[in-house]
Amino acid sequence: MRRQSVGIRFTERGLSFVMLESVLGRIRVLDAGVIDLGDDGSPEGGAASSSVEHASCRRRWQGAHGDEVILGLPRREVVCRFIDVPNVGEEQLDGLLAFEIERHLPFSLEEACYSYRKVSSTGVTARVLVMAVKRVVVEQALARVEHLGIVPTGVDVASMAATTSLLYQRGIQAGETITLVQVENGEAAVDVLLHRAMVSSRIVLLDDDGVRGKESGTGEKESREPNTSPDAAHGVDDGASANGSTDAALLVDELKRVAALHHESSRHIVVHGGADSLRQQLHEELGVPVVRWDATTVAADPAAFGLALRGLPRYALSGNLLPLERRPVRNDRSVLLCRSLLVLVGCLAAAWWASDAWLERKVLDHLNEDIRQVQQEASSVKALQQEASVLSARLKALEGLVSAQGRSMHLLRDVVMVLPPDVLLQELSFDGTKVRLRGSTTASAALLISAFERSAYLENAAFTAPISMQGKDRQAFEIAATIRAVPRSPAEQSEGGAS
Repeated sequence: MRRQSVGIRFTERGLSFVMLESVLGRIRVLDAGVIDLGDDGSPEGGAASSSVEHASCRRRWQGAHGDEVILGLPRREVVCRFIDVPNVGEEQLDGLLAFEIERHLPFSLEEACYSYRKVSSTGVTARVLVMAVKRVVVEQALARVEHLGIVPTGVDVASMAATTSLLYQRGIQAGETITLVQVENGEAAVDVLLHRAMVSSRIVLLDDDGVRGKESGTGEKESREPNTSPDAAHGVDDGASANGSTDAALLVDELKRVAALHHESSRHIVVHGGADSLRQQLHEELGVPVVRWDATTVAADPAAFGLALRGLPRYALSGNLLPLERRPVRNDRSVLLCRSLLVLVGCLAAAWWASDAWLERKVLDHLNEDIRQVQQEASSVKALQQEASVLSARLKALEGLVSAQGRSMHLLRDVVMVLPPDVLLQELSFDGTKVRLRGSTTASAALLISAFERSAYLENAAFTAPISMQGKDRQAFEIAATIRAVPRSPAEQSEGGAS
């Protein structure tokens, strides 16, 4: 998705602006520069005196518009406090700060525009950076840009936005602390970043003869006294730092305080603006490398570039000093696109239904007719299956009878073969599992048991009744034997007879 963002801020030269465009996550600079303003604040004076320069200035000015327009305020106009609060959700944090913030401001809450951003959280405690500015300062800045035909969508601190440019250009390694010193108009903004989060922000007033009281945007003189508030231990300041004898003395004191606060971890000091002599003096006083920030790869004005970055989704503004009643109502393009797609799908569905309804009905009629024919054929198949099942049962019964008859003949032949010749059978019966014999013999009836052991079809022969005498030389017997499931082979019969 294509988005455009503009960062603007007032400088001594005029209105500095940077216009960025983000397409699929890739950011490019569309335009950047400084528009000279006349005495009345309109972009028609200064360097744009000739007709050619005036036309060029107006074209560039008209191009300084985008989806987001972020206005930057000077750091000296904004009160910053780092406070520790319970680690709660965003909604609860809003209500908590509504009661907590007033005791941290040097002016009443009714005349303030404030915002906050969560810096870090450890367990049940969260550190929050609270930013506040007098409403009259914001209204004056908005009036100046609205006079030029611009309606900002957000208000931020210009020096803090420059840290976003630094992150965009070089990034921060894990555990690295970077101190950014921005020297401009006789003052230095000192911002400290740790793990990509701001942990300290102060403003130091510089002067060749020492530190003088300087007019702030609230119309009050800033004090030359050192900051002795309880928040000073956390690097919090809303005015000037302590006295110094040279233009770098206060700045050196502040940088030493930052180094001590973060346990000597702030060894990356980056300076933007100011003379090389100031950077050299900081290096000699601190004994650490102090490098000059080459911001030419981002824009001539890194603060305006950072403000424009904070208007893009990837670096979205997390603290907005614009009054609530002036903030525009957001129309999420993704929601609008989704709704448009839903409407389009609905229209396509209605058109498809209107044009193909009769064809669908015709196809359904053909399908119903085919279903009826298949059901009739299925009924015929089912009847044939039932008839085939009955015939199969009859065939199995006949095969059983034939098998039983053949088995009966073999069984009778086997019984005749194993019985001695002198046996007189009076009864022979079998029920499918057992054979029962009743008769008499002139020999010993006990020999019949051993005779049945040679049978191929019988096993487990036993007397079912006591042996009795029948006449002088005959013994009556009743024997039952189990029919084998599988007849024995001739070899097995021989082994049984031998035993």
